[in-house]
Amino acid sequence: KISWQHTVSAVTRTMARAWYTILLTLVTPGTLASRDGVHHDTANARPAGWLSDRRHGARLGARQTLPLSPTHVRPRTATEDTSAASAVQPPLPSMPTLADLAAEIRELRGEVAALQSFNGVGPVTAPVNPATRPAPVLGVTTYGALGDGTDDTIAFQKALDAARDGGSAVVIVPAGTYTIRGHLTVWPNTELRGANNYPYRTWGTTNGTNQGTTLQAFEGAGCADPASTAPFIQLQGPNAGIAGMSIVYPAQVGPEVAEPVPYPWCIRGTDDDVTIQNMFLVNPYLGIDLGTTPAGRHLVSDVYGNPLKTGIFVDQCYDVGRIRHIHFWNFWCSDPTPGPGGAPKVVGPLQQWVSTHGVTVSLARTDWEVLEDVFSWGYSRGLLLSNSTVLDPTTNVTIGACNGQMTDLQFDAVDVGVDVEATDPFGVFFSNLNLANAGCWQAPSSACNQIGIRCAGADCHGSIVVRGASMWGAFEQAVVWGGPGFVTISDSTFEEWNPKKAAVDCTAGRVAVRGCTFGLEKPNVGAVAVAIGPGVDRAIVIGNDFLGATVTSNASATSAVIASNLA
Repeated sequence: KISWQHTVSAVTRTMARAWYTILLTLVTPGTLASRDGVHHDTANARPAGWLSDRRHGARLGARQTLPLSPTHVRPRTATEDTSAASAVQPPLPSMPTLADLAAEIRELRGEVAALQSFNGVGPVTAPVNPATRPAPVLGVTTYGALGDGTDDTIAFQKALDAARDGGSAVVIVPAGTYTIRGHLTVWPNTELRGANNYPYRTWGTTNGTNQGTTLQAFEGAGCADPASTAPFIQLQGPNAGIAGMSIVYPAQVGPEVAEPVPYPWCIRGTDDDVTIQNMFLVNPYLGIDLGTTPAGRHLVSDVYGNPLKTGIFVDQCYDVGRIRHIHFWNFWCSDPTPGPGGAPKVVGPLQQWVSTHGVTVSLARTDWEVLEDVFSWGYSRGLLLSNSTVLDPTTNVTIGACNGQMTDLQFDAVDVGVDVEATDPFGVFFSNLNLANAGCWQAPSSACNQIGIRCAGADCHGSIVVRGASMWGAFEQAVVWGGPGFVTISDSTFEEWNPKKAAVDCTAGRVAVRGCTFGLEKPNVGAVAVAIGPGVDRAIVIGNDFLGATVTSNASATSAVIASNLA
């Protein structure tokens, strides 16, 4: 006869196990390891011993795990006696007290919380290693930031300094417009985070409504040397970051003025592993600086805006940096004043300055930089590839230029789409490159020289490979190549160019043009598609559709292969 103590003990332990199993299935998909230590669900398996076995009312030294279904229970063998006579009456357990049950429940909660932490779901209530504990969250308003037009520089920096003193933190900037008349330093392992979860296209406060988080920058207006003056935001050290806000320069001139006021860099990274994301840079003179000091493994993602002179600059980067999802266009510079007859002005004085001086992305020495999904409209040069101005102290020569991989680049209304002054000998590789310009050669009185890809003269020491490009509008020429390096263009289209010049004009180096289409809507009769000059070392022109255009070659017969092209 089973005593009432046995019954109560069995019921309470069964209830505890049932509750434990229900909670476990909520946080852990699939099954865990069975008591034989074999994982039955490799996608969600946990090491044997992750949980305690409570079937015998005691923790086992091996800390094996509970099965989650009856199929994991070992069946009896044929030799085992299942008769009632052979059953051994278990010893009479002691009656569990409320304290016992409370201790059992606390332990179960701790192990469930540990599983939640392991799977990345739910609250983490179990003890956490201090080295991996999430960074605390601080707020600038706690340190006195008001966002009412008074200078909030000191309050912001106090919050950032508190983050530094605590080892690391996220410093929150709520929605609002904050005046910063000085500059800010974001310390290592610290993020300055606004309320914008994506790049806003509006800023400030409109009719009493905050357009997300906006910082107003004032310091350094008219400085003589903007590049060497302290930036507005300095990401000082590894793992420093800024995210989720707009930055505007209220004192910058308007679109009716012919030249902007110089300011220092808006954001500068000064060490490896800095991050800049979800930002709207309304009208900085200089945008993002990742080259004045080394900033390897940088991540710049989802940045919109209208930098006036230089959008992003990279140099001294010795480990792969990433720049992605960039959209720069001349919305700030566009003159809203109506033209004759009420027509809007297409190009105002400031916009004209940007289209003459502005550079979207400038890359000097950077090792295997990744550019992905970068768009600009109305800048002089879309992408500038050049030698570093930093000299190697042992040789007193430049530390070099860039190599890298670029995809989904779109530079519209540019004078030069890709300007190659220098690259690393390994070269730069492009895929899905879109270059466009309205052109000016159609107006005989105009003097212009709009080029899709340019490597001009003996001073150019670059090499590039382009696969899948579209050059449309009215460029003066699609490609001008005069350097000793190599250029390969394949699977690309060239819509229109000055019929008095060659679309692809090569005077030096090594060139390959394969599988390209010249002219899309009308024949190019009398035009030159590809011109190979006598200074070209080797040339391959194969499998192209010229639609009436021709190939001219002054290279020797042994150094040029021109075949299988459709005239």
